[in-house]
Amino acid sequence: GGEGSGSCGGSGLSGTSSSSSSSSSSSGLVACLTSLEAAEKFGLKVVRKDFEQFCGVSRWIVLGTRLSSKSGYDRTMIQLSSTPNEAGAVSLALEVFKRHGVNLTALYSFPERSDLTAYSFLAQADGHADDAHIQAAVQELQSGEGGRTRVRILGSFPIAAQVAAGPSGSG
Repeated sequence: GGEGSGSCGGSGLSGTSSSSSSSSSSSGLVACLTSLEAAEKFGLKVVRKDFEQFCGVSRWIVLGTRLSSKSGYDRTMIQLSSTPNEAGAVSLALEVFKRHGVNLTALYSFPERSDLTAYSFLAQADGHADDAHIQAAVQELQSGEGGRTRVRILGSFPIAAQVAAGPSGSG
């Protein structure tokens, strides 16, 4: 992850976010969403301008074809789809994570491509996809015991130790 400057109501920050690419990786296929200033600083080619930023902070996502190894400070992205459009359906899935001690740090919803009245959810969890508690929760959800939800681990990524420790730095 990283930070870039953007426009945020009276914050004094300025700039325009952009999509940039670089051929510095071993595969030669790297892209990121960042500020124009960051693209210039790191010598990145701007391929698209004017992406909206939230209060001057950009989240960068690195996509790959294999799972990253455990760092000790990881987060995992999990997609929950085909969640029934009925009262309590999401709650059933969240109870499974709670039961297995999986701390969800974010939950995003978005409409299914095939049915705009149905929603998928993207959950961000503390821990690595290989951790036993995450595996157990995913397995229970996939077995149908936590409702009729399809579950897919999208990947894990390391976070900074300061983020893992929390605002006080005390863990």
